[in-house]
Amino acid sequence: MSIAWRNCPITPATKDAQIGSKEQAFCRGCHTFKTIVNKTFTLCSSCRGKYVYYGESCDVPICDKVSDGSLQFQSRDNKLLCKPCYHSWIQYNKNAYWEDFLEIRTAWKSRPQTFQNLPEHIKITEKPLSYQSKGECQHCGQKSSIENCEYQLCSRCSTTLQYYGETCWCCSRVNDEGQSDMYFDTTESLFACKKCMHKKNRYNTTYAVLKSQIRTINQCQVCSCEITHDKEGSKTQGVACIDHDHDTGKIRGVLCHSCNKLEGAIAKYDCPEKWLQNLLEYLQNHPLTKPGIQ
Repeated sequence: MSIAWRNCPITPATKDAQIGSKEQAFCRGCHTFKTIVNKTFTLCSSCRGKYVYYGESCDVPICDKVSDGSLQFQSRDNKLLCKPCYHSWIQYNKNAYWEDFLEIRTAWKSRPQTFQNLPEHIKITEKPLSYQSKGECQHCGQKSSIENCEYQLCSRCSTTLQYYGETCWCCSRVNDEGQSDMYFDTTESLFACKKCMHKKNRYNTTYAVLKSQIRTINQCQVCSCEITHDKEGSKTQGVACIDHDHDTGKIRGVLCHSCNKLEGAIAKYDCPEKWLQNLLEYLQNHPLTKPGIQ
């Protein structure tokens, strides 16, 4: 069991030198003027998380992170977790079974190694900044919190470049310009771009279904016009739109934008069949075209 502060390398401040909690002073961890939250060691909020379990290891077996003063650690439900694993635990559901979380986290940590193919201008940083400290991102040039310390990348660029050069298994889009996020799906063990991942999650389907049953449909299943799955924007004429039941989420077919919009409008009526019948009667016999009306 991990015990807080037992390995802290910072010498406790004497009682005379202790700063009151929430007072401003120089933090003895990061050596910057900040609000002090731990008066025993004179540490700010960020450094408190980095030193409270100094020397301890993350309780996720496949994780090799050790608290060395550069990364925050947190304890919850008698489990000690590094910041990345803790955030993953919260996102997964902190009330779920620990064994289920470990299975998912192990699959995630076992994914293909990231940052293997990077643009030429991205180099390993000689003096890396600490995790989430402020700095200039090597890729976008913006000053932001650094997510990847080795290459000094912000969170946005870390996600964009983690699988730079890889190809989406579903749509064959290549992340060669660093403009399209690429992910590795641990469930199906394949690379997928952000757009395909969004479709999979939105329609609760699989990449296999998207590739073999959805993307192979090249004609609207109502009007038979040609459609494409690679055009940008759901309102573009000729773009393929996945039609689904809004109550069950089940995919029903693939339509062009016009037919998908029309189907959605008709479906709002209590009796779509009656509406369609009225429309046909209207088109065959326009009321205001009868002799003597106009």
